[in-house]
Amino acid sequence: METELLVNVEAVNRMLTDLSFKNKKTAVRGALRMAGNIIKKQTVSNLKQSVNVSPALSKGVKVVVFKNLQGVRVHIMGDYRLKWIELGTEDRYTKGVRKYSLRSVFGRKKEYSKKPSFKGRMKPSRFLYRAVMRKEDEAQRSLMDFLIKTVKRVSK
Repeated sequence: METELLVNVEAVNRMLTDLSFKNKKTAVRGALRMAGNIIKKQTVSNLKQSVNVSPALSKGVKVVVFKNLQGVRVHIMGDYRLKWIELGTEDRYTKGVRKYSLRSVFGRKKEYSKKPSFKGRMKPSRFLYRAVMRKEDEAQRSLMDFLIKTVKRVSK
């Protein structure tokens, strides 16, 4: 189901031509950030539903507006642990308990006395992927409204 977007583009272009270059950049950057925050809020909500996390971990979801103002990126690399929750891990094992044996006069050789122990694996939760799939269209539809709002705010 496609939705049509009715916006008076001429009025928006007229408002943008009245602004200085710096204010245009500020207005576009603000509108892109607002659109990215829609996806960010859904990502944090999905993260809290999928895993019991601390509030500090949910601050690792970041919104970055490109310098050339061509787009916005929502990423989870603000905290490196989020990528393990998003993508999951393979089976994890320890190396075993170390013991040292004297092999020569010059040094010791590492040997392991016990077998490695299994430490588990994490299943992927895909909280960022689900948020992008769910809210990407809404963010694109509301971008023009955000642009009009930021142009009015900057032009004051």
